[in-house]
Amino acid sequence: ATSDVQMKFSDLAVGKSFLVTACFITNASTSLTTATGGIYSAASAGGTAFMAVAALSGLTGATVVKFNSPTPAAQFTVAPYAHVTTAQGAAATVDFYVFGIILG
Repeated sequence: ATSDVQMKFSDLAVGKSFLVTACFITNASTSLTTATGGIYSAASAGGTAFMAVAALSGLTGATVVKFNSPTPAAQFTVAPYAHVTTAQGAAATVDFYVFGIILG
């Protein structure tokens, strides 16, 4: 099913401005073929994209890592939401990671 999960953020970044430098997806519970997802500043793929919608195909198991380019030159002050845009069709999970620089 399509859904949103608010991502946990380091206490160091809460309430501060930050620049996203990298987005990684890994630890697929099954081989993904149809699922797509992105990372946004609000639920339901709302607000600004940290990482635009991307195909999650190629994530064939827990040890495979997929790199997706973040939205360039955008500063954020809110914890991101991972949003699955197109469901896999069967139960599946992945881990989304967002890396960045705290600006102040």
